[in-house]
Amino acid sequence: YININNQSIMCNYIKFDPKHQDFGRISSLDGVYIIALREGCNIPQSVIKPSYRLHDGLRVLYVGQTKQGLNSRIGKTHFNGTAGKSTLRKSLGCLFGYKLIPRSKNNPNDGKTTFETCDEERLSKWMRDNLIVFYATVINDIESVENELIHSYSPPLNLQQVPLDDNMGFRTYLTSLRK
Repeated sequence: YININNQSIMCNYIKFDPKHQDFGRISSLDGVYIIALREGCNIPQSVIKPSYRLHDGLRVLYVGQTKQGLNSRIGKTHFNGTAGKSTLRKSLGCLFGYKLIPRSKNNPNDGKTTFETCDEERLSKWMRDNLIVFYATVINDIESVENELIHSYSPPLNLQQVPLDDNMGFRTYLTSLRK
């Protein structure tokens, strides 16, 4: 249950394992999702170590929401997309040391970036092998549900709407890598 405006909202999370399950199984409805590290897996070592809160015994890395369908956002954008469309991918790729390149050949100075194709492919494989997804469909007030999840879990890879807590130093470091 999540408390939104003094109302308890039940979120029935479905666990999805991208290493062993087909992305077509994920709901095409709108909702929220929690991305966590698989047991025994870690993000690359960094100067500042993040702290984690647990969901279903796993360390939460990132929380998001979508109004374009969970299947599309999780499967196509995050796990099989590019860093130009996914802040999760951009953050992970920067932690791996991948070089950011302009997203548009026609407008290379617009500030929008991505990674080389080979780095995007390596990142997709790493994500499938090392991450687990929990998702829930949400009918109303998706933003409030996402905000409550961000404040509850303080995921280190979320950079907006985050609480002032022990992950602020890590987020500052991550933000510097992404520039």
